[in-house]
Amino acid sequence: MRHFIEAFNHAHPEEARRIDPRTQEALTRYPWPGNVRELKHAVERACILSPGPVLGTDAFFGEGQDVGAEAPASRPLADYLMDCERDYLRMVLEQHGGHMTRSAEALGITRKNLWEKMRKLGMSEPG
Repeated sequence: MRHFIEAFNHAHPEEARRIDPRTQEALTRYPWPGNVRELKHAVERACILSPGPVLGTDAFFGEGQDVGAEAPASRPLADYLMDCERDYLRMVLEQHGGHMTRSAEALGITRKNLWEKMRKLGMSEPG
């Protein structure tokens, strides 16, 4: 878990994150049915979507949910990945004031590719 947070911090030093010790303890007890990949994606998503530098339990599983011994209801991996991609695209677009060309450049894709991804994910073009 620390490895993934450190990797995020290295890639995004201006948005450095750290994990709350109680949250780390709870996440250590969590069974992670998707194994290391699920943990990695959960850490990346929490880092991206967290409004502050400290990652609490709600950053991983939503507000008001506790990380207990049982995994949350499973859902298809494709649905989870689409949600992650949609959230990330929204964040990048917001960072660039909705400017499609600058957002696409930041993502390392063409403007057309960004538009196609947004259409596939059911997102409307900002404006």
